[in-house]
Amino acid sequence: MSATAINNLMGGFLNFKDVQKLTGLSRATIYRQINAGTFPKPRQLTHSRVGFLASELEGWMTTRVGVPWGAAQNEN
Repeated sequence: MSATAINNLMGGFLNFKDVQKLTGLSRATIYRQINAGTFPKPRQLTHSRVGFLASELEGWMTTRVGVPWGAAQNEN
């Protein structure tokens, strides 16, 4: 399922587990990349829930398509 389809289905926000499934990244790697400014930041939805905008995640995934193997390691 594409991020666009998920965006339409879920009202635009993805939870952390969905982001992990879509990207194949661990929670720690996602936080590392957020802190490095190389991954979309989550939005505070309630006092105890955050969500990632599906459109921002889709844009991030599009930029990763052309990254050569091993180049992503140099971002951290």
